[in-house]
Amino acid sequence: MIWHRFVGTIIGLGLLAACSSSPQTRHEGDPSSLIYPVSPGTTTWSHTQGFAVELVGAGMGSDGSVVNPQTVTISDPASVKRLIAQVELKGGGQEGEEQGDYPVPTNVRLELICGASVTTVDLATPSYTTAFGWHYEHDFGSLSCTDPLSLRAEVTPTSEPDKYYSPRALIAAVFRPASASNPPSSGIKPFADLWWGAKLTVGQNRDSYTTTLPIPTASGPRDVTVSYAIADLSGLTTSEGVKRTAVVEASAGGVSGSVTHDTPNRGSELLISSLVLSNVPGSASSVSVTIRSPDGDPNKPLHLTGGDSIMVSDIVASSGAPRTPGDQGCTPGYWKQEQHFDSWVGYSPGDNFDTVFGRDATNPDLTLLQALQQGGGGLKALMRHAVAALLNASNPDVNYPYTTAQVISMFQAAFDSGSYEATKNRLEAANELGCPLN
Repeated sequence: MIWHRFVGTIIGLGLLAACSSSPQTRHEGDPSSLIYPVSPGTTTWSHTQGFAVELVGAGMGSDGSVVNPQTVTISDPASVKRLIAQVELKGGGQEGEEQGDYPVPTNVRLELICGASVTTVDLATPSYTTAFGWHYEHDFGSLSCTDPLSLRAEVTPTSEPDKYYSPRALIAAVFRPASASNPPSSGIKPFADLWWGAKLTVGQNRDSYTTTLPIPTASGPRDVTVSYAIADLSGLTTSEGVKRTAVVEASAGGVSGSVTHDTPNRGSELLISSLVLSNVPGSASSVSVTIRSPDGDPNKPLHLTGGDSIMVSDIVASSGAPRTPGDQGCTPGYWKQEQHFDSWVGYSPGDNFDTVFGRDATNPDLTLLQALQQGGGGLKALMRHAVAALLNASNPDVNYPYTTAQVISMFQAAFDSGSYEATKNRLEAANELGCPLN
């Protein structure tokens, strides 16, 4: 989704307000009702407004097991300027069959509790309805609270005893003024239910949700952090031994990353996590984020597929300050020690050197660890320092002068020319700048 398609109205301190769509009608037996576009009332905000947004929340249950009411505590209440609450409930039917197994509840009550003061909001109608979910949202607007602050949600079910009662999660986006240590963020509160891919495909997939969020440009490379909330991940292993997962992918300025989640978060749990893209070029002005459920086999029942049904509630992106190049680096002696293997990021000691660096430099083949361990000068010294440089560049906690792509390119150029010493000296100097790792 492109940022300029988002709908919002600038109010108050320049925040983008939520624009609520009227509840969608669901048509039982109509397969086209399984296809829903991004909701027209999706709430968004931009880093230009100067707020750092934290995601907090808790699970509210799963089929046959509920945590209702549910309360979450908001830390540092005096700094909170705005809070947007969202409650997710399971909708639709079992395995996409009939759409009446999870009826809309009678009421969803939100309470924002500041000390002895309680602000109550009753939501009798969903803010938005998808094929598999009821979504309720309320923006509590400008806040001023110095007492203990908490958010409470309570769902009143229908009186139909044969229907599933399925509140899933309470999530809040908490707005605080940005600072040097807490950079401003952009974000979106989508109404997105993802369903294990291929089996329920009607005209288009509902197995992924993609959004593009703006980030500020910078004078140099920096880290970009994407935070998100995912509810209703079963994380189970199917009877065929396939793990049911959710995958988060992000890309900015040519730097990409992904993480796979397979830990169940039903019941009182809620998945709130982050993905960090390291050394994103300062010219990058946006980050693309995709959350997906891997495709299931359309010819098999749900319990045999690798995908899952999940609810995506919030996505937030922030960009750190530009790194000052050239002030940190760890030596080959650090990286080759077994107790430091947990500092290897993106690479493993057993990775093939020639494969990683794109050149046929070793015979017989050496691993990255073996290249680090070898002594001697010439090509051996270049390889030793190239591996250390690569590990420095790939670790987000090391402020290294070069990116991983630059390190690989430097090695390739030196190897191709047969002149190793100058490049070895440059990498050696960078590797001895001082190691910030334990």
